[in-house]
Amino acid sequence: MSKAKIMLKRLEREQKLRVKYWKRLFSNAYLEEDTNCWIVNFSPATRTPQIGVEQVLIQCSRVAYTLLKKAIPDKQEVCHICDNPRCINPAHLFLGTHQENMDDMVSKNRVSTHMRKLSDSQVIEIKKLLFLKKEHQDIANQLNISVTAVHDISAGRTYLGVL
Repeated sequence: MSKAKIMLKRLEREQKLRVKYWKRLFSNAYLEEDTNCWIVNFSPATRTPQIGVEQVLIQCSRVAYTLLKKAIPDKQEVCHICDNPRCINPAHLFLGTHQENMDDMVSKNRVSTHMRKLSDSQVIEIKKLLFLKKEHQDIANQLNISVTAVHDISAGRTYLGVL
């Protein structure tokens, strides 16, 4: 179990710890009136803010969900109805798998396509070849692309919306 999961379990159980981080988290938040988002000011340099809980960095939305709703089961992510990763309003947070979160992102057209170098048909071909257990290097050579591009598609880091 990761350190973050261990700390979230402690937050769930220990009232004194819950009060401490409730105060810390919400004293650094403000209401964005037009969206009703509760925006946290932690980690201004990062898109997804984190808070240190007993020297372990955890995403603020995960801490807020644990404090205000319930424990987060394994293999679940805290997703945002408002699509604002800085929001900790419990009414805007829901649980979903990574795939459900990615599907939600695609359905709302939050996928950046300005950097795309491969067409949908090329990505589909790569995914077919991966399914057939072809080597990454062979796929890259066949399609004249980098091995990194093939690896990123295989690992689910790029082209998530292309099935």
